[in-house]
Amino acid sequence: MPQDLSSRFKPCLSTQAVSVPEDFADYITQEKALIVQCHDKTNTVNIDIILNANAPFEYKPEKTTDKVLICIHGLLDSPFTMHDLGQYFAKRGYLVQGVRLPGHGTRPGDLLNVSVDHWLQVIHEAIESAQKIAEKVYLLGFSGGASLALYHSLMRKDIHGVITLAPSFKLLNKAAYLSGLVNIYGAYRGKIHWFNRQAEYDYARYECFPANLALQALKLAQRLSKAFASTVLKTPWQLILTQEDETICSKTALKLFRQLPNTDNQALIYTKKMPAFVSADNVEYRISRHLQDNILDFSHISLPICPNNPHYGIHGDQLQQIMPMLKSYQSEKVMKGAISKKNRQNYRLQRLTYNPDFDYMTQKIETFLNKIR
Repeated sequence: MPQDLSSRFKPCLSTQAVSVPEDFADYITQEKALIVQCHDKTNTVNIDIILNANAPFEYKPEKTTDKVLICIHGLLDSPFTMHDLGQYFAKRGYLVQGVRLPGHGTRPGDLLNVSVDHWLQVIHEAIESAQKIAEKVYLLGFSGGASLALYHSLMRKDIHGVITLAPSFKLLNKAAYLSGLVNIYGAYRGKIHWFNRQAEYDYARYECFPANLALQALKLAQRLSKAFASTVLKTPWQLILTQEDETICSKTALKLFRQLPNTDNQALIYTKKMPAFVSADNVEYRISRHLQDNILDFSHISLPICPNNPHYGIHGDQLQQIMPMLKSYQSEKVMKGAISKKNRQNYRLQRLTYNPDFDYMTQKIETFLNKIR
């Protein structure tokens, strides 16, 4: 008998009301209970593995510290995305706390009713809670989480530094915009709510794509752009991205970065071809093409992941689909990189799920944090 997958496409009503108590351990406990209640029961992965990947996390340094680093994962992702970075900076003396964005980490259906305000609220509460135990609060976000971190940094004057990996100022995928429009129409007609529905094979990330998520991602990008247009970001900002990003527009993010006068700001840009001329001292380019390792360039999702990650790393347990070439070539070699049209035209391709330059990137983040503290 075919497995009934219908429950994963329905929301669990209690998942959107999230509060972060002063004791972060209490927040983790209440979130784990919620995940147990609402997670997709058709997922056969051990519940302890699911909880470790999807629940908020806290990594404590060996010594008492006055610095808290709040980690914010991307849309469709889970807190697991930020584990590698969190563990690294806990060893460098930071109290690291990772939040779970409402709608994530339970079942895809929980994204049907979620909003940007839900995500902003949980980050606001995490900041307020962190400020009761530390003098300095820093934000570290990836993708949509990076945009949420930037928004708070624009709206507040008490964030000491913000680090963003591939912030989503502008989405490249036109389908994302169209699916947002589909969701508005579908909500009115009571019919269309999903851009993509399928079985889930990754316990740390959704593969189904509700149209409402695209709509909220678009709203977030618009809200962030308006905030940048009306407010000068005074919080020191480190921007990290890959020029070959297949999900967000890297040019838009870099253009905004160049417009800011703060001399503490830094950018690290991965590219498969080094530019002939770099006009700013605070922008560093780093090569992303490693053909000796069959790597064409860096994908959107690769940046926050260490090569030895047990799930997404070189020998991780999450296998990526080999994408068929869009043209017919006689080649058996499988290359890794961004799932761009150009790459798919010329190679048998797997999406790169880890950052081969993770050690260097984390050192650059550490240098940035040391400079601004």
